[in-house]
Amino acid sequence: EELVVQVVFISTGGVPACTSPRVVIDAGRGRRLRVVESHLSADGDDASLSNGVCRVVLAEGAKVEHEVLQQKAAGARMVESVTAEVGPRAEYQLRLVQSGAKSARVNAAVALLGEGSSCKVTGTMLADSDQQLDFHSLIHHSVPGCKSEQQQKNVVAGSAECIFKGSIRVDKEAQQTDSAQMCRTLLLNKKAKVKAMPSLQIQADDVTCSHGAAVTELDEDEVFYMRSRGLDPGQAKRLLLVAFPQDLLGDMGASAPKAHRRVVEKLERMADA
Repeated sequence: EELVVQVVFISTGGVPACTSPRVVIDAGRGRRLRVVESHLSADGDDASLSNGVCRVVLAEGAKVEHEVLQQKAAGARMVESVTAEVGPRAEYQLRLVQSGAKSARVNAAVALLGEGSSCKVTGTMLADSDQQLDFHSLIHHSVPGCKSEQQQKNVVAGSAECIFKGSIRVDKEAQQTDSAQMCRTLLLNKKAKVKAMPSLQIQADDVTCSHGAAVTELDEDEVFYMRSRGLDPGQAKRLLLVAFPQDLLGDMGASAPKAHRRVVEKLERMADA
């Protein structure tokens, strides 16, 4: 049976202040756990800094689905470090969604420490106006027979910037590693910026690894196709933007419906800008 835990951090006030939330997730042998960790602002005047740390430990055969949802006010700032230690045949899934704050950075480090362990890391960042959103990650394979998958999608508008730096490290002992990493970005205007830096550091020779990055604009052919089916240009653009990250958001509409609605609303605003 899966246990579901909701953890919500809410900051308030227009006076600059700093909070330091701490979360420890310790999943015992064979346990199933879903944690939804939300970072929010009580009002639009929030100008605080959140400096958070989350440590996740998975014993043998455990499974943890961890969601980190950053949707703070436009003047707030946030830094969070997430570490995960994954035991034998355990599975860790991290889903990061960032759409708020003036500047925010999440660092994630996943250590696959037991044979047969696996992780899946997905990230979605939506930045407009003058936002700067960062996601830096390290997935470390140190033992044989482990699997990792990482997918990142960014939508950037205005003069905003998204930064993705993802590293996969495979030690010499980590033979039969299976790892894939991909970052995709949509830039909605000429001032929007992205820095995508996927990287592989491989010392083993019996591995299956891949990585890549793609940066593009909204496909005018897709917009034309939808217009030919009766949609106006605004409707077509909204539909395409909302659809872009949905494969990574998955069942977020069920696990965090209000957060999912805020993501959709921001994408629609970005399409109309």
